[in-house]
Amino acid sequence: MRRPTHRAAVVVVAHRDRVLLLRRGAAWASPGGFRKRGETARETAVRELAEETGVRTSPASLVDIGTLDDERGPTAAFLLRVDRRFNPQLSREHSGSQWVPLSRSGETVVRVDDPLVVCRPALDLLVRR
Repeated sequence: MRRPTHRAAVVVVAHRDRVLLLRRGAAWASPGGFRKRGETARETAVRELAEETGVRTSPASLVDIGTLDDERGPTAAFLLRVDRRFNPQLSREHSGSQWVPLSRSGETVVRVDDPLVVCRPALDLLVRR
């Protein structure tokens, strides 16, 4: 049985090899955030994606790529594939965005505070299908 998660994140992938990262302070991360009372992890992921990028999607369009644990607690991570890169409509909490090649996601940014790094093997398998 899975542990309850407190946060959810969406790894957005375009062209099978580009990952969307958002800048908050000095860190780069996938869209995501804390669950609200009564939300499922998928509902949180959909809400956070819309709030942070302007992208609206359904919970069914997200692929579950695992649960991550760190000092802040468990995070449910999801994959969303899109047909092409887009310019996200950033929320006030973000100062920038970039589409990073999947093969270089950990080296092209200052710090990646992101499920992508931890879920890399699962993500590689899903994206390459």
